[in-house]
Parts: sequence; structure tokens; C-alpha cells
Amino acid sequence: MAGHQKVWMRALFPERPSLFALFGGGVALFGDFASFLTNAVTPPLLLTLFLAATVVMIFLCVRNARSVDAANPEAVATAGQCFVCDAFRFALCAAGIFALMMLVGGGKTATESVGEMLGLIKEDVAQISSDVTEIRETVDSISIIETPKTAHDSFNNAWVYQNVRRDSANAMKWITEHYKNNERSKIDAAELYFNAGRVSVARDQLISQMTEIGRQNRDPGMLVVAARNEPDFAKSSALYNEAKLIDPAFPFAYWDPMRVSQPAQTPASGIAETAEGLSSQKADIDAFLERIDGQPAAAYFYLPQHQADYESLARQQSESLARNIASYEQLIKNAAERESVTRAAKMSPPPLEFSWRDNVTKDLLQINKTFVATAQRYAYRFNDGAWTEGDRIPLYHEQPRQGVFEMRWQDRSGEWWGPYRYEYSAN
Repeated sequence: MAGHQKVWMRALFPERPSLFALFGGGVALFGDFASFLTNAVTPPLLLTLFLAATVVMIFLCVRNARSVDAANPEAVATAGQCFVCDAFRFALCAAGIFALMMLVGGGKTATESVGEMLGLIKEDVAQISSDVTEIRETVDSISIIETPKTAHDSFNNAWVYQNVRRDSANAMKWITEHYKNNERSKIDAAELYFNAGRVSVARDQLISQMTEIGRQNRDPGMLVVAARNEPDFAKSSALYNEAKLIDPAFPFAYWDPMRVSQPAQTPASGIAETAEGLSSQKADIDAFLERIDGQPAAAYFYLPQHQADYESLARQQSESLARNIASYEQLIKNAAERESVTRAAKMSPPPLEFSWRDNVTKDLLQINKTFVATAQRYAYRFNDGAWTEGDRIPLYHEQPRQGVFEMRWQDRSGEWWGPYRYEYSAN
């Protein structure tokens, strides 16, 4: 029995264990990596295969060891040097090392755990890369272009200095450079020129500079922005008209919602004058709508997303003005009808009473103690005599008791009404 145990020990423990451990480790590592690459081969399956191979090889080794003559020293010395024994040792090392790798991987292969870790790192790096890309895209929109090649580039630099860095001096430098090409630009570029320049240049001087640039570059947008900031209504209107001459199709030359100057309003302005002014405003807005005709705002601005929906605003104001004009026209119509009724009444002779009074303090004629309540002055005569004019009609008893009485009266507008002729006989 002791001899067979010696044979088994030689089969289980080789003379060069490191070689088998190295080869088994290589097999285990290969299986571990294969499990990481495909879902068809799982770590439990591989461990089962390695253990099954180990058990089979043990069975074969034990069977071969029983056939060795334990009394023969040479047979015992050669025990454990067969292929089956070597395969057993390889399988045992592979199973042990693979089990250790699974223990390190927490039930998974070590390669899989490391791969997940690397995957997380990769995911974090991708997220950082995405964040950096978003930051770069955001910063690019407010970055200074060192070598501007287009008009938009120079406008971009001026806009960044003015609105992001709050540096009006450099903004004015770049927007001035923008207009040195003697080319027509867009409205927000002209707005930027005014906003940057008003920090260091007087308004009148700045508007003069803008007017000169607009004329030199044939730029209606620059003239429109100069006009909208001109406080004098007559000068402002002249600049708008000049912009129309440069480009009759430029809509903002007809209606500019940001215009600061307004026509002078006199206290004596009546309904008709107000209605006429509203109609003029509506005509300008309708001319704007006719010319813009649904065109995209990008045609007039470098940054259209920063602008209002001028077309919708114009339509709303046009509809509101139409309602106001209709109301004023109705008021004018009502006033005309009242005036017609009033004139008809003034053209009719006022009713007079003729009565004789012996008392000298009493008048010969009476109509509610006053001849015409709204009269400012009177003129009268008896029996085709001379006209007498005054602020009242003193008719005492010395006047003829009968005959013809004629009267005219003047209203507060200065218009005379009459004469009205009365044949009377006072008793």
C-alpha cells in the first residue's frame, strides 16, 4: 500500500511544478479572456470544464498508478511522467488559477472586471469629452476671431467686446473696421455702431458720422438707425426718406417701431386731425408689411434670433390703428350730423313775442328774456330802416307798434345768421 501511495504522489507532484503552473495559468488566462470577449462562454462554464478535465485526468492517473509495480524501483521512478499525468497537472493548475481569478473578479472573470472598470473610465472620459465639446461650442460663439475674413467676423468681434466683455472702446474699433469696406451692412451692425459710439461720442456727432457712413456705403440700415435716434422729428423724417430713395424695398425705412421722435401735437388738434395722423401711421405700417412680405429676419440682421417678430408686431398695430381710425371716423360722422342739425336750426328764424308795454323799462320784444341764447352780437332794423348793431336789442315802447322787424345774429365762431324778417302788430 505504501508503494502505491508513493506512485500516486509522484503522479500528483511533478518534479518541475512551475512549468505546469505556467502552462495552466496560460490556459486559465486564455479562458478568462475568451469569456470576456463572448457571452457564449461564461466563467462558471469554463470552471466546470476545467474541473471536469481535472476529475477525468485524476481517474486516469489513479488507474495508471495501480498498474505500476510498487516493488520495482525503476517502474516507480518513471511513474507520473506520462501524458495523462501531465494533462492532469495542467487541468488542475488551470482550474485552480481560474477559480482564483473568479474570486478576484467577484464571481466574474478578472478580465471582465477590469474591462468593466476600463469601460467606466471610458464612459467618464466620453462624458468629459462631451462636456468639453459643449463648452467649446458655447465659448466659440463668444470668442474673438483673431484674423477676421468676412464682414460677419468683424461684426462678431465688435459684438463680443460690446455685449460680453463690456469693452466699448474695442467694440467701436471693430465696428468701425466693419464699415471700412464701404459695403452695405445689416441693421444690428448699425445698432452696435450707435451703442458702442454713444459711450464716448456726443449724440449729434455720432448721428452725423452714421449719416455719412450710410450715404457713402449706400446703406439704408445705417440711415434708419441714425433716423430712429434723431430726436428732431423733421430731421428724422428726412433720413427715413433718404433711406427710401437708396432702397425703396427696404421695409424699415417705412416703419420703424424703435423710432424715438414723434410729430408735435398741438392742443387744438381735433378729431379730424387725429384721424388723419392715425391713417398716416397705418399707411406706413402697411407699406412695411407689403415690402417685408414674410421674408426671414436673417435678411436684415446678423443675429436674427435676438430680434422681435416685427412682422407680427406690425400686423397687430395695423389692426389696432384700423379700429381706432374707424372709431374716429364715426365721431367725425356724428359731429358732421350734429353740425348739420345745428346749422339748420341756426338758419331758421328764432321765435319772437311782440308785446307792448307802457313802462319804459320793458322791451317791446321778448323770447325767454333773450333773443338768441348763444348769440354773441345782434343787428336789427324796423321798416327797412338803418341797421343797428350791438350786443343786445333794446326795444322800448317808442318803437312802431306794427310793421316789419328784421334781425341778424352772430355766433361765437364769428359767422352771421339771418336776416330774419318778422311782420308784427303789437297790442
